[in-house]
Amino acid sequence: MANRTVGTARLVHGTDPQLLIETTFRQRIYESLYWKDQCFGLTITGVMEKAASLTCIGGCFGASRKPTEFLCLMLKLLQLQPDRQMVDVLIDQEDFKYLRALALLYFRLTEAPVEIYQKLEPLYRDFRKLRVRTEAGSFEIVHMDEFIDTLLHEKETCVVTLPVLTRRMALEDAGQLAPRISPLDNDDDSDCDSISAAAAAVRPSVLGVGSEALWARTYSQRNKTGGLKCKEKSKRRRLRQNKPDGPAQAKRGVRVSKL
Repeated sequence: MANRTVGTARLVHGTDPQLLIETTFRQRIYESLYWKDQCFGLTITGVMEKAASLTCIGGCFGASRKPTEFLCLMLKLLQLQPDRQMVDVLIDQEDFKYLRALALLYFRLTEAPVEIYQKLEPLYRDFRKLRVRTEAGSFEIVHMDEFIDTLLHEKETCVVTLPVLTRRMALEDAGQLAPRISPLDNDDDSDCDSISAAAAAVRPSVLGVGSEALWARTYSQRNKTGGLKCKEKSKRRRLRQNKPDGPAQAKRGVRVSKL
């Protein structure tokens, strides 16, 4: 009973929400001590309290492939299936960064592409640090905007295979999404500009009928998505280096030791 999805849960992508985590990893979670001791009988409120005290994100680690607490709570959320309004609250709150990361992954797994882009892209401005538990068991540092970029562009994160996400350009062409206007569109980035200039100089050696127009449209799309994305990543990287990691650091001007 403890491992069953709640009876009122709706299907997600045509399947039981818990099945979004692969069977191998799901069984490891069920067999883990943290799941049996800390997740049994948890409500959504209980999941929120435990997620607020997390110290890292990650999937499975070590020779025994032990699941992290983050992954266990992710499965519990899929099992309980909180309503959309609750998930929005978890994402919008700014006090607990690991709780936000957990809610973002849940949102990426369960929602439609249009809602995913609309909800996740504005959070690129969150540059807080996250500790990641690697497969070897060590820790690495990523930033929240990098984690969000992974959710939008990679196939897997934290050993969870992400559902296929429709490309943004396709949704724009279909009229389902407005073109994204990045606050960094007008920012100059010499490295990216030089790359774009070099790409602009490269044209097919053999041009057929109408190929000039086709090349121009293709280059325009590539520059729109690739060039601006490169500029945005570069700008976010610079902002992360200059932005304090928390209120304590901003006041004292010192590094906060706890991540």
